[in-house]
Amino acid sequence: MNQALLGAAAAILCVLIGHFLTRWSQHKQWLRDRKLEEFRELVSAMTKAIVDTQHLVACGAPDLGEQWQKTFEVQKDALRTLADRIFIRDELESIKFLDDYMKAFEDIRKDKDIDKFGPRMDAVMNAVIKSAQEI
Repeated sequence: MNQALLGAAAAILCVLIGHFLTRWSQHKQWLRDRKLEEFRELVSAMTKAIVDTQHLVACGAPDLGEQWQKTFEVQKDALRTLADRIFIRDELESIKFLDDYMKAFEDIRKDKDIDKFGPRMDAVMNAVIKSAQEI
């Protein structure tokens, strides 16, 4: 009788441990999926802001023109996307994303040097993508 109770208790314990491990694994995968989704959204917003800015500089649009205003709105959308990141905030802070991103856009508005802007934004984008790949 004692062996039967011990066997039943061991079986219940194994089921509970299995359930806990499965749940933990599923949560870990869910969190990874959310992080990748946030990275994807951020990369998409950054790409739009970068491409729009490079296009304006290449076309020689005046600083206060309507096109610059539209690009400024796209850049604000990219920053809004950054600000509402919940799951990847620590990763972005560790690569100093916001500092590098803002500095590159400030400089392009001042000096219109697309040859400097492109590589700087490539470095920022590569750091973001590398962080996403390390999840």
